[in-house]
Amino acid sequence: PVTGLYFSYDQQKVDAAIAEAYQMPGIYYIRVWLNDGQLAVGDDIMYVLIGGDIRPHVVDALQFLVGKLKNECVQETEIYEAD
Repeated sequence: PVTGLYFSYDQQKVDAAIAEAYQMPGIYYIRVWLNDGQLAVGDDIMYVLIGGDIRPHVVDALQFLVGKLKNECVQETEIYEAD
């Protein structure tokens, strides 16, 4: 079983993803926090807060940004229990 995770991110790519999300319709506020280093099971990996004019715009931006962060900006390496 997984006992932890090494988590890191590329700040330039994160900043670019945030800038891209700001270009989406109706988005006025974005804050992103990403953890870093060795994490235990249950530790928070990221917080993404988005504010905008109407819920559909905010949901679209949230889905876009979280997907972009997970797929292009972060590196995760699982730590397994020794056999």
